[in-house]
Formats: sequence, C-alpha cells, structure tokens
Amino acid sequence: MAKQFLLEFSDLESYLKSDFIVGTSNKAAFDFVMSPLEEWVGNIALISGVEGSGKTHLANIWVSKNSLRFEDGSLKLVEDIEKLDKAGGEELFHLINKINNEGGKLLLTSTKTAAEIKEAKGEAFSDDLKSRISSAYNIIIEKPDDEVIKALIIKLFSDRQMTVSIDVVEFLSKRMERDYRKIIESIAVISKQSLEKKRNITIPFVKDIVS
Repeated sequence: MAKQFLLEFSDLESYLKSDFIVGTSNKAAFDFVMSPLEEWVGNIALISGVEGSGKTHLANIWVSKNSLRFEDGSLKLVEDIEKLDKAGGEELFHLINKINNEGGKLLLTSTKTAAEIKEAKGEAFSDDLKSRISSAYNIIIEKPDDEVIKALIIKLFSDRQMTVSIDVVEFLSKRMERDYRKIIESIAVISKQSLEKKRNITIPFVKDIVS
C-alpha cells in the first residue's frame, strides 16, 4: 500500500503549519485539515492536487494536529493512492470498509481527483474500490494564484538560505507556469547555477534561465 502513518516527528520539522503557504488555490484544503474531525462529511476524505502542490505538507499538518488520535488507531493516512498496485488496492478497500464499519477517519492523497480515479484503468482499482473512493469527500488543490507563487518563490530561496529582491520575485512570478512542480524545479536550477557561477540572483541572471 502507499504510505500510511509511518512518519517520525523529526520528519514533521519541514512541514510545520507555519511553513504552509495559504492562498485561494489551496485554502479549502488547508481549512479542511485544520477543521475539527467532528465536522467531516463522512469518514473518508481525499485531497487531490498535482505533484508539488502541498498534499504531503497538509497531511503532516493533519497528523501533527491529531497525533493522539493516531496513537489510539482511530485515524489513518494513506498517501499517493494513484501509485497503488493490485495488493495495495485490495488493502485500501478493506481499510475503507473497516473505517466505515467501525468508525474513525481516513485521509487519502492523490494527484488524481475522485472522478478521475473512478475512470482509471488497471487492476489496482477494482470497481468496488472506485465506488468507495468516489463517495469520499474530495478537496481539490487548484493551480497556484499569484500570491501563492510569489510566497512559494521566496520560501524556496529561503529554504536554501538565499535572499532575492522583490523585483526578482515579481519577474519570476510573471514568467513561470502555474505549476507547483515546475516552479520548484526552476528555483532549484536558479539556485544551483547561482552557486556554481558565484553570481547574485538578479533579473539579468534569471532571465535566460526562465525564458
């Protein structure tokens, strides 16, 4: 099966609530993981978003917020369910049934929405499992808006102990695709070249990289 709750508290250090960038594109997902469990619609929820959109960060926030409930076994987390093989799909099906029959909450994450999983091909997702997932409460992380992109750029450079001017942030935010993974990859390239070439990160420097 995909990852369940196998997270050590040391793993949570880079996934603090204060480090999560909230914008209109992901506010619904953030508000959901911060909401009381009693307010859930049903027992199963699915957070969907493209790679790099913050699903694991949100899952870690949820785990940290409800750590005591994980200790008593009433909460479960399964990430990246689109990567399940046949055996993992069967295990997830039985877990969902157990949660629905005995109580508790199950949070799933995936790059696919519930509707997309329902139409998915392959042996990992049986019709019964697709039916269970399609009935889950599905929160979708949308493409990042301008403010999230700017904050993400600043955070990614800050994580590398690099500072950039607001002019560079504005320049990059207007030229990068609204794609979390591509933004992350672009900042990694800019940072690497800056160190290798011993160059400050200025608009002329980044212009050729992102053009």
